Amino acid sequence: DGKTGMEHDAVFAKAEAETKEKVKALLGPEAFAKYQEYSEQMASYITAEQFKSMLPGSEKEAKDEKARQLYELMEEEKKRALAVQGLPNDHQLIPTLNFRNIASEQEAEKSLQLLDGIYEQVYSRAGSFLTPEELEKFMEFRKLAVNNNRVALTLNRKLMAPRATPP
Repeated sequence: DGKTGMEHDAVFAKAEAETKEKVKALLGPEAFAKYQEYSEQMASYITAEQFKSMLPGSEKEAKDEKARQLYELMEEEKKRALAVQGLPNDHQLIPTLNFRNIASEQEAEKSLQLLDGIYEQVYSRAGSFLTPEELEKFMEFRKLAVNNNRVALTLNRKLMAPRATPP
């Protein structure tokens, strides 16, 4: 409510740090490390698994191999994009799971552009293992993924917005 970008950052940074400490205390150091790894790789994993279902054909091994290659490429491009943007490795790339994006339309748009940019780089490099038809399917996936996140963020923002008090 009426906070500047810097004030938002401070509020979210404090809340994120507190949440991390609570989760670490709950899980313990080993399980927390696995949780962090899972969280950091979630966007790549979900992308690969969801796209795998769009691949034509029925040969499971071939689809699994392409999904593995897509996952690895997503991880490479994610790391590169986060470094370029000066963001930490644990930055949540799934826009609907990053609460800053619900609080701020500007942050949401930056997050959506970051994800879309990663998908663009993956697309430009995936021709080494995806056919032209599969690359076209990846472009469909990219548009759908970004649009679905945009719609979900808008809905969440409306549902969580403070209600105006009647006069």
